[in-house]
Amino acid sequence: WAPALSSDGATLYFAVSAPAMPERIFTATRSQRGRRFSNAVPLAGLDSGTGDGTPLPSHDGLRLYFYSRRTGGNGDRDLWLATRAATNADFATPTLLEVINTPALEHLPWLSADELTLLFVSTRAGGLGQSDLWLAQRPEAGEAFAPPTLFRGSSVSDEGRAVLSSSGRTLI
Repeated sequence: WAPALSSDGATLYFAVSAPAMPERIFTATRSQRGRRFSNAVPLAGLDSGTGDGTPLPSHDGLRLYFYSRRTGGNGDRDLWLATRAATNADFATPTLLEVINTPALEHLPWLSADELTLLFVSTRAGGLGQSDLWLAQRPEAGEAFAPPTLFRGSSVSDEGRAVLSSSGRTLI
């Protein structure tokens, strides 16, 4: 589920689920673009045992945004952030993204390269369908996001992972 490449193309993050098992985040690596990826392995230190998925690394690879059903969240699936000091280090204990989560489902995060814009899917109140796109922004990376607003590209249908172009004018 929800594959995402690091900006250098060397690490693939994705989620795996199996019958009667909670979803888990895995990685596979390669020495350079065009080469085969290594065998997939669970991402060290982030497995809550309750369901973790839809991983998205920051452009510099030092932060990983993902959903989790771990203890300490607000609802069904919540968005969390794990950080690390270097790209070859393990991620530290994740923290809940403040302001973003509700008792409803939040998942499938997408983040702009400057980390000022977060686009995600939620079933929260105020949407148009069952799963809608929500947008949260912040003035500087490292600060909290402002409360999210319904994204203008949402519809009465269910939305899934979405990506904005670098100009912010095209939704994929």
